Amino acid sequence: MKQQAIALVVVLLAACTTATPMRTGDDGKERFYLDCGRQSMAQCIAKANEVCPSGYTVDKQDQRTGWGFSQYGGGSRTESAMTVTCK
Repeated sequence: MKQQAIALVVVLLAACTTATPMRTGDDGKERFYLDCGRQSMAQCIAKANEVCPSGYTVDKQDQRTGWGFSQYGGGSRTESAMTVTCK
């Protein structure tokens, strides 16, 4: 039961990651911009494996940490994104 719950959480987290097709280059290869939001870079990698089942090359990887404050307090937040080219 515990393994099923963990698997469900992983699937739900991966669902939060979006893959937007980008303009195909002269080489005809598919490219994607993966926006993982507040998910870890591991979620971007999982999504890259999903959209490029034959493998991929990371063109750009970005992980930014910023600070936010509200009436309830403050803290940091990290956002992840990457651009990949499918093989």
